[in-house]
Amino acid sequence: MPYQFTNISRCKPFGSRGRIRYTLMLMVLTLLLLGIAGCEKGAKLKIYNRTSYPVYAGALGEAYTIPADSVLSLDISTSSTSIFNPDVGKYVTLDLVGETYQIWDSFLEAFVDSTYVWVDAGETTKVYIDPNRASVKVLNHSTQWIKKIIISRGTLSGTLVTGYDVYLGPGAKWFKQVPPADPSHNYYYIVQVQFENDDIISFGSNTNVLHVDEQFLVTVPVQE
Repeated sequence: MPYQFTNISRCKPFGSRGRIRYTLMLMVLTLLLLGIAGCEKGAKLKIYNRTSYPVYAGALGEAYTIPADSVLSLDISTSSTSIFNPDVGKYVTLDLVGETYQIWDSFLEAFVDSTYVWVDAGETTKVYIDPNRASVKVLNHSTQWIKKIIISRGTLSGTLVTGYDVYLGPGAKWFKQVPPADPSHNYYYIVQVQFENDDIISFGSNTNVLHVDEQFLVTVPVQE
C-alpha cells in the first residue's frame, strides 16, 4: 500500500532577527579574514653607498662596512599591521660615518655621526649616501707608533693647522673627513706624522687640492 505522509515539516525562512544575526556573522568573518590576509610584519632598510670609499654603519647593535657603490640590506622587526591599525612602524637609530661622507644636521648646523630613520612595516625604506666631504687617510706601514697626525688646510689667504692625538700602531689606519675645495675655497692639504720618538715626516704640498669624494692617502713607510 502507498505511504501516507500526514505531517510534513518545512524550513521557515529567517525572520528579521535571524537575518540580522546572519549578516553580522558574515561581517565579522569577513573582517577577520581581511585582518589575517592584510597583516604585514617586519620592515626592510636599504642603505646605498654612492661614494667612492667605504661607509661604516651601525644599526640594531651590529656594525657594518658598506664598500663603495654597494648596498646594505637590513631586516627590521616590527609589530604587525592590520585593517584596524595599518600605520605600524618604528624609529631605528642609524650610525653612518663615511670616509667621504658625514651626516649634516641642519638643526644643529653641524656634522654628526648618527640619526634616526622611520621604517614602515611591510615596506622598504631606502637611504642614499652621496659624498659631501673629502678625506685624509693614513696607513702606518712603519714599525713605530704614530702619536700625532697634523693636518694643515691651506688657501691663498692662510692656513689652518689641526693636530690629532691618535696613537696609531704599526699596520693600523686612520682617516679624517675634511672640507673639500669649492669655487670659493681651493683647499690644499699637507699632512705631518709625528712618531713616539718625536721624529716628523711630511706629505702633500700646496698643489694637493681635494675635491668632494677625493681622498689623500698617506702611506707611512718603514723608518730606517
